[in-house]
Amino acid sequence: MMLGGVPNLAFALGYTNASWTLKADLSSEFVCKLLRRMDESGAVQCIPRQDPAVEAEPFFDFSSGYVRRAAEKMPKSGSKAPWKLNMNYLVDLWDSHQDVEDGILEMWLPNGERVTRCPSMLFRRAAFYLSCSVCISMGLQYLI
Repeated sequence: MMLGGVPNLAFALGYTNASWTLKADLSSEFVCKLLRRMDESGAVQCIPRQDPAVEAEPFFDFSSGYVRRAAEKMPKSGSKAPWKLNMNYLVDLWDSHQDVEDGILEMWLPNGERVTRCPSMLFRRAAFYLSCSVCISMGLQYLI
């Protein structure tokens, strides 16, 4: 997970309704993909830019008193992806296979130039979708 407008800061957070490590692992894998992409492009800085149309929501959906009292001091989640904090492993697993270059993250080179989208990443995304559709269609054959 990253915070909007804060460069080069990532942290792992787990599920509150399932095994903590499931989400923490997915968050860590995302950071590894991001660092690999930054390495490939020579980027030294990555900043998530928040969409002004996204409404702020509480970070945790807890009714506990200690969480509600600290709600104003906690980071906020957003009303839509990628700013929405999901508590659903299958949704997060699907999202974990998406490209790190989603238009939200800005990567910058040491000379101040912004990194442009890498064509090889677009190819990887297309290959992922193809492999998913093959797996899904194969799975459906076994179900029928």
